Amino acid sequence: MIYPYKSNSNRFAIDEGSFYSADVYSLKINDMFKDIFSYEFIVGVLNSSIYEFYIKTMAKKLGDDLYEYYPNKILKLKIPNYIKEVEDVVKSSMDVKEKIETIDNILCRHFGVPPR
Repeated sequence: MIYPYKSNSNRFAIDEGSFYSADVYSLKINDMFKDIFSYEFIVGVLNSSIYEFYIKTMAKKLGDDLYEYYPNKILKLKIPNYIKEVEDVVKSSMDVKEKIETIDNILCRHFGVPPR
C-alpha cells in the first residue's frame, strides 16, 4: 500500500511493486495479520471521509489545505475489525465518490454513529 507524504486528502492505494519517488511511503501488512486484514479493506477504510477527518486531527498542517502524512502517525491509527462489506465495495466497479460514500455509511453503522 502506498500514499504520498504530503497531500490535501487521503490518497492510499494498493501497489504491486512499482517504483515511486522519495515523497511516497509504503506500508505492508505484517504476515501475522494477512489472514485478518486485506489491502482492499485497509485502503477502503483509510480513504473514507471518516478516516480523512481522523488523520487530519493528528497530522501536521503545512498550509491552507496541505497535510503531512507521516508514517508514525499512520501506524498509530486504530483500524476497526475486518468488515467484508468494505472490501467488497473497494473491489466493486462503483466510481470513487460512490465507494467513499458507501464505505462511510458502513463505518457509521459499525461505529454506531449517524451518517452525515
